[in-house]
Amino acid sequence: MLLRKALKKNYSLKRTAAETALDLDSQNKYGTIEFLLELSEKDMVCLALKFATQNSIEVNEGNVVDMLYNDNDEIRLYSLSYLLYRYDNSKLENLLNDYMLSSTYYYNVVCWIDRILYAPAELNQYFRSKLLSRLNVAN
Repeated sequence: MLLRKALKKNYSLKRTAAETALDLDSQNKYGTIEFLLELSEKDMVCLALKFATQNSIEVNEGNVVDMLYNDNDEIRLYSLSYLLYRYDNSKLENLLNDYMLSSTYYYNVVCWIDRILYAPAELNQYFRSKLLSRLNVAN
């Protein structure tokens, strides 16, 4: 309840409230990560996915995949970064195939997955690192 009220305030307070909530719910027992993802705000999605990645917390895959259809390209890339961190190439290939079957999809998502799966090795490592750097994760 307190987090909901704080998130309606200015950006600085909002970010501090979100960071504090994540620290207090460090194992995500109360669903703070999912709550922040549901806000569909770039900074909150970034914060939640960075926290999940850095603390090895699994986030509901379906929720993250759904964000690949978000209007905000930054949210899509943060989501894809998280999936890249969690998925092997086989799962990424399945994701790409399923994603392209949708009636609506975004080219930047397709392009990034294609680069990661099919670029020559040197470029592949570069693209992986570039995408994972969004979540401050090393490849």
